[in-house]
Order: sequence, then structure tokens, then C-alpha cells
Amino acid sequence: MEIPSAPAACTDSFYRQLPCGAQFRRHLSCASAQALFEAARYHVPRCSGRGPCNPTVLIPPSVSYDADLVGSFFSELGYPLRLQNASNATRASVPLDGPHTFVYASDWWPRALSAERCGRSGHALALQALTIGSKGGLCAAARRAAASWPAFAAAAVVPRCFRWPEERHLAGMLFENKSTVWMYKDLRERTYGGLEIAFFSRRRNTTDKIVMRRGGKAGRHSSYKLQHWRGEDGRRRGLFQQMVHPPYLVEERSNCFRVFVLLTSSLPLRAWAWRNSYVMVAGLPYKNFVPDDPAVSSASVCAAIVNSFHEKRFCIPFRNRGARLFMIKLPKFLAGAAEALGVSADELWARIERAIRFVLLADYSSFAGAQGQQLLGFDLVLDADGNVHVLEANRTPGTTEDDAGRKRRMHQGWATMTGGFAGAAYPREWRGCRNGGEPACKLRARVDAYAAARRASGGAPRALERELLFEWERERALAAAADTGAGAGSGRRWTELYPGSAAAVRDAAGHLALLNGSTEIGAAVRATHALQLDYLEWLEQNDTVASQTK
Repeated sequence: MEIPSAPAACTDSFYRQLPCGAQFRRHLSCASAQALFEAARYHVPRCSGRGPCNPTVLIPPSVSYDADLVGSFFSELGYPLRLQNASNATRASVPLDGPHTFVYASDWWPRALSAERCGRSGHALALQALTIGSKGGLCAAARRAAASWPAFAAAAVVPRCFRWPEERHLAGMLFENKSTVWMYKDLRERTYGGLEIAFFSRRRNTTDKIVMRRGGKAGRHSSYKLQHWRGEDGRRRGLFQQMVHPPYLVEERSNCFRVFVLLTSSLPLRAWAWRNSYVMVAGLPYKNFVPDDPAVSSASVCAAIVNSFHEKRFCIPFRNRGARLFMIKLPKFLAGAAEALGVSADELWARIERAIRFVLLADYSSFAGAQGQQLLGFDLVLDADGNVHVLEANRTPGTTEDDAGRKRRMHQGWATMTGGFAGAAYPREWRGCRNGGEPACKLRARVDAYAAARRASGGAPRALERELLFEWERERALAAAADTGAGAGSGRRWTELYPGSAAAVRDAAGHLALLNGSTEIGAAVRATHALQLDYLEWLEQNDTVASQTK
């Protein structure tokens, strides 16, 4: 399947497909308009290193952000970046027609910039459309994917859930199994820190949570009975989610862990994982948790909810006695979990990668073709059998530093792989092939060998397709070059999450059923999927060529 390209004739209908195309109709030649079309749909380098090209780091306003710290991650890299405070962004300060690559765009975008139908939020990766970035959105995407993608339904990577009041007709799930534990997360207001998490009581038909009363004592607060909730007037708006129970325990304690995921391209999709993360472990042993009545005491709740903000507010008595939440390194955690579960560490990591891939692809139709790059933080948990469950996908992680400097290294690796986010900062030897000795020459040779093989069989990739493959190979090569010698398992570099391998692409091919194949973006996604799969299969069948060009 050939990747759809810009129409040959620059008609009025063609210009309407461009971001802000109506504005450009008078100023762009047909050739320039076609180039803009491809740059607006596919992830192709917009900066060649000739002239100024300053990617924009859009920092959304949020109480959980330290904007100066976020800026320092990027500015200390030595690249010419624009640090733009989103609250002050205007059409003039963030031009839509310049060669910008937006990072950390999050779910915020100035209304002034999207008022004139400028595509998917200008050139930014439109994460307000990426629904898995919110608790309710992740639930909705998972339910939709499970209905049309059998492998996703079988994997059950997202705990059962339903939104209130939109899906209150599904409330019968709360009573199906007496051994299940359900949580309720209030989505009406900012709930950062998990402070609005409650537990559903089947016996009382209420949601119960721990609150702090006068004198610092904890008490139970119960809602009205479920049948008295008035969803239509917006009084109750939240998410019911089945708790992962029983979980895999570390030192008899509940835990959850985060994996950082980097999207460097949305069409074709390219995603990377950073293993050198952390695991949060509850301060109280899980035996304090009472499944039949979770909110019966603060000890029960503190043994179940693994969240530092929640602990500092509701678990003070236990913290004062030394029962504090603590952190361990993710590689160490996975090694111990693999041994306890009787599987290899590689197998356990493969399960984690598959769960994240499935969740990303379940919502791929919402952000395919959006320009920009984004760092995500996936919060996951293992159950007692070693199955992986995705709890949340945070759209703005990595904004505070830890003592080990892991996040600074993440951003450095990100910038290195992408040539300063927009391609302008690639070293000369990685930009192109001049004398045959540059590493870029080997990558070009590999792509050219693939094109020659396909030409011999009756078809050959077009220039755009070859450029997409070369850019993909360059990111892979630079990620591998960043290895410190300890191997990918050390987590000290970005490892490819998607596409990764032909087997991984085939395993996740069911996500194509979620796309509208009649749309331009749907056709482009199917075509890039076919290109990536064909190229990976060719590499596997031609190990000699692949090894000679490494």
C-alpha cells in the first residue's frame, strides 16, 4: 500500500486540507503547498540545518509544574529553543506557519491559536484529543477498543471501568462479583495527587473515603446512595474503576510503577520507553487492607493507595511511626518480580511493553497526523499473577528532578535522537551522506537496499517513504549509540517501544479496526503501518544486509 501524498493539482479543496490553508492560498506556490501538506501529515524533518529553526517548548500552566525546571532541562542542552509560557501564548508569539516542533504541549492550547480551523491545534501534538491522557478518557478508549479489537479485550490491560453519569447504565458491574473492589475517582475538579479517591461499598450502596477532621483525626465520609445521584445536573461526575486486587506485593506491600514513554512521531507512529524509572511502595503492609469495607479505617486506605500526596495528607500517624512510602529502582523491582513470578526479566518487560503499546494504539486515531513530540508517564501495576495493568497515562510527567538526574538524561537522549527536536542539531555525519564514511551513509544504504529489493519485485518506496524510513533508522541508531555499555536493560537510554519488531507490529495489527479507513488520516495510518511492517520483515529476512549497514 502506497502512502497517500499531496494531490498534484493545488485546487481550493487541496488548500483546505492544510493547517490554516485558506490563509496560505495567496502566498504559497503549488510546490511549497505540497511540501507543507506532507510536513503537516507525516513526521518529516522541518529543519535542515540551514538558517534558524527554533523549536518551541510550550509549557502549560499547572500547579504541578516548575516551569523554570522544565526550561532548564532543554536550555542546558545548548539548542536554540523557544521557551513559551502557555498562559502568555498568542498567535504572534507562537506562529503556526514557522518551522516549529512543539513539545510538552499537554492538553492545553490557546484558543486564539485554534480559532481559525488550523488543523489539529496548529502543529502541536494535540493531546487534548489524545483521550487516554485523562482518567475518563483512558476508560472510554479501552472500552471502545475492547469492542472491536479481540486481542485488546483478551489482554485486559486496563482495569474494568465506566464513567458517571455518561455510562451509569453500566452500574450493574459493581454488583457482579462480591470479591471485586471498586474505586470512585471524582473528575469534577482538579484531583492531582489522588486526593479524591473513594471506595464503593456494596452493602451501603455509597462511595466512602477518608477525610481529615479537626484535631488531625481521620474519619469516614459517605456519599448519598447511588440511586440518589443526579448525574444529569452535573452534581456527580467521575469514574468507577475496578481495583487491581490482589496485587503483586513487595515486602508484603502494595506498589505501582511508572514507565516514561516518548512519542517522536505520530505518523508513522514511533514510540520509545525509558526503563530507568522508579516504583512507589506503600508504607503499610497490604494485610491492613479490608477488601469488604476498604474505607473502614485510614490504615486500610493507606495500605491500598500508593500515592505520595495522599500519604502526606491522610497517613501522617503511620509516617510518624516510620511506615512511610518508599521508592525502589524499576530495574531492581522487575528483577525481583520476575524471580518471584517464575518468569524471566525480559518476559516481564515484554508484558509491560505490550500493555503500553496496546493502550497507545487503542487511542491512535485521536492523534495520528498531529505534529509535535510528547513525553508521557504511564502508571502501571502488576497483579498477583504477574499480569500488567495500566492505571493512568500522565500527559505532563518528568517536570521535577530526582537525585539521580534520570529525567535530565531522558531529555538529553530525547534531544539527541531527534536532532534538537526538529532535526537542525544533528551532527553533520548524521544529516546526510557526502563521502561514504558517515554513519548516515550506512543508514541510507540500508534503506536503498530495501527500495531496490522492492523495485525488483514490482514496486518501490517513493521519496517520502524512503525519507520516513531513514529518519526512523536514524533515531534507532542514535538511541543505541547513547548506550552506556550496560545494555538496554539498564534503562539508561531510550529503547524502541513501537514499531520495535515485525512480531510486535503484527501482534497489535488489530488496532486498524478502530480506524475509519475512508478518511485521509485512516488511509495514511494503514499505509504507514504496512510500510513499517514490510520493512521490518525485510530486515529480518536479510540479516546480512542489516548487519553490514549497522
